[in-house]
Amino acid sequence: MPLINLPKPVAILCDVEGTTTSIRFWPSVLAPFIAETCRPCLEEWWSRPETQDVLVLLRERSFVEWRDMCDPSCPVILDPDNDRREAVIESAVSNIRYQISNRKHNDELKSLFLLVWLYGYEKDLLRSHVYGDVQQAFSKWNSNGIRIFTYASGSTLAQQMLFSRTLHGNLSHLIEYYFDADTYGKKVHTKSFRLVAEKIAEPPTKMIFISDSLEELRPAKLAGFTPILVIRTHNQHLMQEEKLPFLVINSFADINFMGSFETN
Repeated sequence: MPLINLPKPVAILCDVEGTTTSIRFWPSVLAPFIAETCRPCLEEWWSRPETQDVLVLLRERSFVEWRDMCDPSCPVILDPDNDRREAVIESAVSNIRYQISNRKHNDELKSLFLLVWLYGYEKDLLRSHVYGDVQQAFSKWNSNGIRIFTYASGSTLAQQMLFSRTLHGNLSHLIEYYFDADTYGKKVHTKSFRLVAEKIAEPPTKMIFISDSLEELRPAKLAGFTPILVIRTHNQHLMQEEKLPFLVINSFADINFMGSFETN
Protein backbone atom coordinates (compact mmCIF):
# COMPACT_ATOMS: atom_id res chain seq x y z
CA MET A 1 0.00 0.00 0.00
CA PRO A 2 1.42 3.46 -0.90
CA LEU A 3 2.38 5.94 1.78
CA ILE A 4 -0.23 8.36 3.07
CA ASN A 5 1.26 11.85 3.28
CA LEU A 6 -0.31 14.00 5.97
CA PRO A 7 0.58 17.18 7.84
CA LYS A 8 2.32 16.39 11.11
CA PRO A 9 -0.32 16.22 13.89
CA VAL A 10 0.15 17.45 17.44
CA ALA A 11 -1.24 14.16 18.76
CA ILE A 12 -2.24 10.67 17.67
CA LEU A 13 -4.98 8.71 19.43
CA CYS A 14 -4.97 4.94 18.91
CA ASP A 15 -7.57 2.29 19.53
CA VAL A 16 -5.98 -0.73 21.24
CA GLU A 17 -7.62 -4.11 20.60
CA GLY A 18 -7.44 -4.95 16.90
CA THR A 19 -5.39 -1.83 16.12
CA THR A 20 -2.22 -1.92 18.20
CA THR A 21 -2.83 -5.40 19.61
CA SER A 22 -4.24 -8.55 18.02
CA ILE A 23 -7.89 -9.24 18.83
CA ARG A 24 -6.75 -12.81 19.54
CA PHE A 25 -4.55 -11.80 22.49
CA TRP A 26 -7.41 -11.90 24.98
CA PRO A 27 -9.19 -15.15 23.95
CA SER A 28 -6.06 -17.06 22.87
CA VAL A 29 -3.49 -15.90 25.43
CA LEU A 30 -4.76 -13.82 28.31
CA ALA A 31 -8.00 -15.65 29.21
CA PRO A 32 -6.34 -19.11 29.25
CA PHE A 33 -3.40 -17.66 31.19
CA ILE A 34 -5.70 -16.24 33.86
CA ALA A 35 -7.65 -19.49 34.13
CA GLU A 36 -4.46 -21.52 34.59
CA THR A 37 -2.51 -19.04 36.72
CA CYS A 38 -5.20 -17.86 39.15
CA ARG A 39 -4.36 -20.72 41.53
CA PRO A 40 -0.61 -20.00 41.95
CA CYS A 41 -1.40 -16.29 42.09
CA LEU A 42 -3.84 -16.76 44.96
CA GLU A 43 -1.49 -19.17 46.74
CA GLU A 44 1.64 -17.00 46.51
CA TRP A 45 -0.09 -13.66 46.99
CA TRP A 46 -2.61 -14.84 49.59
CA SER A 47 -1.38 -12.46 52.29
CA ARG A 48 -1.46 -9.38 50.07
CA PRO A 49 -4.27 -6.94 50.93
CA GLU A 50 -5.24 -6.59 47.28
CA THR A 51 -5.68 -10.36 46.99
CA GLN A 52 -7.98 -10.46 49.99
CA ASP A 53 -9.93 -7.48 48.64
CA VAL A 54 -10.45 -9.24 45.31
CA LEU A 55 -11.55 -12.43 47.07
CA VAL A 56 -14.14 -10.53 49.10
CA LEU A 57 -15.53 -8.95 45.94
CA LEU A 58 -15.59 -12.26 44.08
CA ARG A 59 -17.26 -14.03 46.99
CA GLU A 60 -20.02 -11.43 47.21
CA ARG A 61 -20.51 -11.69 43.46
CA SER A 62 -20.72 -15.49 43.64
CA PHE A 63 -23.71 -15.22 45.97
CA VAL A 64 -25.33 -12.69 43.65
CA GLU A 65 -24.87 -15.06 40.69
CA TRP A 66 -26.22 -17.99 42.65
CA ARG A 67 -29.10 -16.29 44.43
CA ASP A 68 -30.21 -13.19 42.52
CA MET A 69 -29.30 -14.16 38.96
CA CYS A 70 -30.68 -17.69 39.21
CA ASP A 71 -27.43 -19.37 38.22
CA PRO A 72 -27.14 -22.31 40.64
CA SER A 73 -24.27 -23.71 38.59
CA CYS A 74 -22.01 -20.81 39.59
CA PRO A 75 -19.59 -22.08 42.28
CA VAL A 76 -19.86 -20.12 45.53
CA ILE A 77 -16.57 -19.01 47.09
CA LEU A 78 -15.99 -20.10 50.68
CA ASP A 79 -15.39 -17.68 53.55
CA PRO A 80 -11.67 -16.84 54.02
CA ASP A 81 -12.31 -16.01 57.69
CA ASN A 82 -13.91 -19.35 58.59
CA ASP A 83 -12.77 -21.93 56.06
CA ARG A 84 -9.39 -23.50 55.33
CA ARG A 85 -7.17 -21.49 53.01
CA GLU A 86 -6.77 -24.40 50.58
CA ALA A 87 -10.53 -24.90 50.39
CA VAL A 88 -11.15 -21.19 49.82
CA ILE A 89 -8.60 -21.10 47.00
CA GLU A 90 -10.09 -24.22 45.42
CA SER A 91 -13.59 -22.68 45.50
CA ALA A 92 -12.26 -19.39 44.09
CA VAL A 93 -10.47 -21.14 41.23
CA SER A 94 -13.64 -23.06 40.37
CA ASN A 95 -15.63 -19.83 40.41
CA ILE A 96 -13.12 -17.94 38.25
CA ARG A 97 -12.85 -20.70 35.66
CA TYR A 98 -16.62 -21.02 35.54
CA GLN A 99 -17.05 -17.30 34.93
CA ILE A 100 -14.39 -17.23 32.21
CA SER A 101 -15.78 -20.27 30.40
CA ASN A 102 -19.29 -18.78 30.53
CA ARG A 103 -18.05 -15.36 29.38
CA LYS A 104 -19.23 -13.52 32.45
CA HIS A 105 -18.62 -9.76 32.54
CA ASN A 106 -18.51 -7.92 35.84
CA ASP A 107 -16.25 -5.52 37.74
CA GLU A 108 -15.34 -8.14 40.34
CA LEU A 109 -13.96 -10.48 37.70
CA LYS A 110 -12.09 -7.59 36.06
CA SER A 111 -10.37 -6.94 39.39
CA LEU A 112 -9.24 -10.56 39.47
CA PHE A 113 -8.01 -10.33 35.89
CA LEU A 114 -5.83 -7.34 36.77
CA LEU A 115 -4.42 -9.13 39.82
CA VAL A 116 -3.43 -12.26 37.87
CA TRP A 117 -2.22 -10.19 34.94
CA LEU A 118 0.07 -8.23 37.29
CA TYR A 119 1.26 -11.49 38.86
CA GLY A 120 2.15 -12.85 35.42
CA TYR A 121 4.11 -9.74 34.51
CA GLU A 122 5.99 -9.57 37.81
CA LYS A 123 6.90 -13.26 37.52
CA ASP A 124 7.93 -12.74 33.88
CA LEU A 125 5.40 -15.36 32.81
CA LEU A 126 3.53 -13.16 30.37
CA ARG A 127 4.20 -10.73 27.53
CA SER A 128 1.58 -8.67 25.70
CA HIS A 129 1.17 -8.85 21.96
CA VAL A 130 1.70 -5.53 20.17
CA TYR A 131 2.23 -5.32 16.43
CA GLY A 132 5.83 -4.62 15.45
CA ASP A 133 4.89 -1.66 13.26
CA VAL A 134 3.23 -0.05 16.29
CA GLN A 135 6.38 -0.17 18.39
CA GLN A 136 8.46 1.32 15.59
CA ALA A 137 5.91 4.04 14.82
CA PHE A 138 5.44 4.99 18.48
CA SER A 139 9.20 5.43 18.88
CA LYS A 140 9.45 7.51 15.70
CA TRP A 141 6.44 9.68 16.51
CA ASN A 142 7.61 10.25 20.05
CA SER A 143 11.07 11.34 18.89
CA ASN A 144 9.39 13.76 16.46
CA GLY A 145 7.45 15.44 19.24
CA ILE A 146 4.05 13.91 18.46
CA ARG A 147 2.00 13.17 21.58
CA ILE A 148 0.66 9.60 21.71
CA PHE A 149 -2.52 8.44 23.45
CA THR A 150 -4.51 5.20 23.54
CA TYR A 151 -8.26 4.72 23.93
CA ALA A 152 -9.72 1.36 24.91
CA SER A 153 -12.66 -0.32 26.58
CA GLY A 154 -10.22 -1.69 29.14
CA SER A 155 -9.23 0.33 32.18
CA THR A 156 -6.30 2.73 32.30
CA LEU A 157 -4.44 0.27 34.54
CA ALA A 158 -5.01 -2.60 32.11
CA GLN A 159 -3.65 -0.53 29.25
CA GLN A 160 -0.62 0.53 31.28
CA MET A 161 0.19 -3.08 32.09
CA LEU A 162 -0.34 -4.18 28.50
CA PHE A 163 2.11 -1.65 27.05
CA SER A 164 4.67 -1.99 29.84
CA ARG A 165 5.30 -5.71 29.19
CA THR A 166 5.14 -6.34 25.46
CA LEU A 167 7.02 -8.68 23.15
CA HIS A 168 8.85 -5.53 22.00
CA GLY A 169 9.72 -4.30 25.46
CA ASN A 170 8.29 -1.50 27.59
CA LEU A 171 6.34 0.99 25.44
CA SER A 172 4.54 2.77 28.29
CA HIS A 173 7.01 5.66 28.35
CA LEU A 174 5.97 6.52 24.78
CA ILE A 175 2.28 6.94 25.69
CA GLU A 176 1.26 10.13 27.43
CA TYR A 177 -2.18 9.07 28.64
CA TYR A 178 -4.58 6.12 28.45
CA PHE A 179 -8.26 6.89 27.85
CA ASP A 180 -10.89 4.34 28.91
CA ALA A 181 -14.56 3.90 28.11
CA ASP A 182 -15.69 4.00 31.74
CA THR A 183 -14.40 7.55 32.11
CA TYR A 184 -14.79 9.03 28.64
CA GLY A 185 -17.57 6.95 27.13
CA LYS A 186 -17.66 4.39 24.35
CA LYS A 187 -15.79 5.06 21.11
CA VAL A 188 -18.99 4.90 19.08
CA HIS A 189 -20.14 8.29 20.43
CA THR A 190 -19.00 11.66 19.08
CA LYS A 191 -19.28 13.13 22.58
CA SER A 192 -16.59 10.72 23.81
CA PHE A 193 -14.05 12.05 21.31
CA ARG A 194 -14.89 15.61 22.21
CA LEU A 195 -14.19 14.81 25.87
CA VAL A 196 -10.89 13.21 24.86
CA ALA A 197 -9.93 16.32 22.87
CA GLU A 198 -10.75 18.51 25.86
CA LYS A 199 -8.47 16.40 28.06
CA ILE A 200 -5.62 16.56 25.54
CA ALA A 201 -6.26 20.32 25.31
CA GLU A 202 -5.72 20.49 21.57
CA PRO A 203 -8.17 21.10 18.71
CA PRO A 204 -9.34 17.74 17.31
CA THR A 205 -8.53 19.07 13.81
CA LYS A 206 -4.86 18.80 14.78
CA MET A 207 -5.17 15.17 15.87
CA ILE A 208 -5.41 11.75 14.22
CA PHE A 209 -7.41 8.75 15.37
CA ILE A 210 -6.36 5.27 14.18
CA SER A 211 -8.69 2.29 14.52
CA ASP A 212 -9.65 -1.00 12.89
CA SER A 213 -13.35 -0.18 13.33
CA LEU A 214 -15.53 1.89 11.00
CA GLU A 215 -18.02 2.31 13.86
CA GLU A 216 -15.34 4.09 15.89
CA LEU A 217 -13.91 6.15 13.04
CA ARG A 218 -17.22 7.75 12.09
CA PRO A 219 -17.83 9.57 15.43
CA ALA A 220 -14.15 10.51 15.60
CA LYS A 221 -14.48 12.22 12.22
CA LEU A 222 -17.64 14.03 13.34
CA ALA A 223 -15.70 15.28 16.37
CA GLY A 224 -13.04 16.73 14.07
CA PHE A 225 -10.30 14.10 14.22
CA THR A 226 -8.57 12.88 11.07
CA PRO A 227 -9.66 9.19 10.98
CA ILE A 228 -7.43 6.43 9.61
CA LEU A 229 -8.54 2.82 9.15
CA VAL A 230 -5.87 0.19 9.79
CA ILE A 231 -6.35 -3.17 8.11
CA ARG A 232 -5.24 -6.19 10.12
CA THR A 233 -5.85 -9.89 9.50
CA HIS A 234 -9.27 -9.92 11.19
CA ASN A 235 -10.78 -7.04 9.17
CA GLN A 236 -9.41 -7.79 5.70
CA HIS A 237 -13.01 -8.11 4.49
CA LEU A 238 -13.36 -4.32 4.66
CA MET A 239 -11.09 -4.04 1.62
CA GLN A 240 -13.83 -5.70 -0.43
CA GLU A 241 -16.02 -2.62 -0.07
CA GLU A 242 -16.10 -0.49 -3.21
CA LYS A 243 -15.20 2.73 -1.46
CA LEU A 244 -14.11 3.20 2.11
CA PRO A 245 -14.89 6.60 3.61
CA PHE A 246 -11.52 6.92 5.36
CA LEU A 247 -7.82 6.83 4.68
CA VAL A 248 -6.60 3.22 4.81
CA ILE A 249 -3.28 1.71 5.94
CA ASN A 250 -1.97 -1.83 6.36
CA SER A 251 0.72 -0.73 8.80
CA PHE A 252 1.48 2.31 10.92
CA ALA A 253 4.59 2.63 8.74
CA ASP A 254 2.29 3.59 5.83
CA ILE A 255 1.84 7.07 7.33
CA ASN A 256 4.29 9.82 6.43
CA PHE A 257 4.12 13.19 8.13
CA MET A 258 5.15 16.48 6.56
CA GLY A 259 5.25 19.93 8.13
CA SER A 260 2.46 20.54 10.64
CA PHE A 261 -1.22 21.32 10.87
CA GLU A 262 -1.95 25.02 10.52
CA THR A 263 -2.86 26.73 13.74
CA ASN A 264 -6.54 27.63 13.91
